[in-house]
Amino acid sequence: MKQLIFALTIMALLSSVSFAQRGPRGQMKEVMQKLNLTADQQKSMKDIHLKTAKQMIDIRSDLQKNASTRRASMGGDNPDRKALEGIWSDISKLEVNRKLLMFDTHQQIMKVLNPEQQKIWKENHGTMMRDALGPFSWWNSR
Repeated sequence: MKQLIFALTIMALLSSVSFAQRGPRGQMKEVMQKLNLTADQQKSMKDIHLKTAKQMIDIRSDLQKNASTRRASMGGDNPDRKALEGIWSDISKLEVNRKLLMFDTHQQIMKVLNPEQQKIWKENHGTMMRDALGPFSWWNSR
């Protein structure tokens, strides 16, 4: 009986480790294999990914700069409400731009895929986004 419990425990640990190693990138790789993309589609997907990644770097950088400015503005004895309002407004605009970029990217991907591939993408994309962004992300509130 002890050996059975030990064996089951080892199997559970090994499966959880392999699942944890898979992660969002591993999931994306699995989905890309399921899609069975042509060479042209692979190139298009890579181009979309690179373009989006570059734009996302700029948005994240601007968000971090605004967050630093906000912290500095709030650090004094008398924070300037008007200055904070402008900073928060800028942060909100950047967050909207980030969400619109993700939407535009999704739309570009849908144009590259055929109807069967679109179905596979839609079935897997939500899970990938939830796992990548975490349970409290905007993606999970859609």
